[in-house]
Amino acid sequence: MYRYIRTRTASDEEALDLTQQVFVKALSGLQSYRNRGLPFGAWLFRIARNVVIDARRRRRPSVEWDLVPDLLQPSYEWGTEEVIVKQEALERLRELMLTLRPDQRELIVLRFEAQLPVAQIAKVLGKSYAATHKQLMRTLDLLKEAFRAQQ
Repeated sequence: MYRYIRTRTASDEEALDLTQQVFVKALSGLQSYRNRGLPFGAWLFRIARNVVIDARRRRRPSVEWDLVPDLLQPSYEWGTEEVIVKQEALERLRELMLTLRPDQRELIVLRFEAQLPVAQIAKVLGKSYAATHKQLMRTLDLLKEAFRAQQ
């Protein structure tokens, strides 16, 4: 949950505060939770999404999404050249992520940072599986095309 929120906030401290708010809200609303085919995790992510949206509304002007956290953890097995190439590719990807609309970035974050399956993402966003899957595939295709165009 923290990792998902961190990708949508400007600082570690803000992400920690919002993560705490998510669990406080979840605990206070636990007695009203009804299993209606929505997985419990999706229910929590929907709370998290709403907490982040509310925080952005309170904090105007809003800060753009704070890039995907460093996914590249250099291994001791990599050579210097490989590390540099991977770091450059990651930086290009970060720049491309900033060109996406907020809803597209959110899809990427939910899928790859929060590691949610498409079915759960659809439930978090309140959309159909087909619409969510199609939007995710289009967003990934857009990123791939833009990434290749930069090479």
